[in-house]
Amino acid sequence: MAKAKNGCEMKAEARNLVSEVIGYGLGVTINRILGIIVACIYPIVLNRAEYGRLDVIFSVTSLLTIIFCLGMDTALRRYYTD
Repeated sequence: MAKAKNGCEMKAEARNLVSEVIGYGLGVTINRILGIIVACIYPIVLNRAEYGRLDVIFSVTSLLTIIFCLGMDTALRRYYTD
């Protein structure tokens, strides 16, 4: 049986949860902001041919990511318990 937690333990767990959420949220936010900044810089720095190649690379990478991730969440949930 699980024993009841006192107030101090619950506060510590809540503090830990909040810090984890802020850490992950901050990482995602910084990643998105940098993506926007870099997307504004690419057309200035690259010529049309280089920008086109980069666009093709990003498109193929996105497609391959989708293909490779198909069913991974289900597989992880299924085989994690085994």
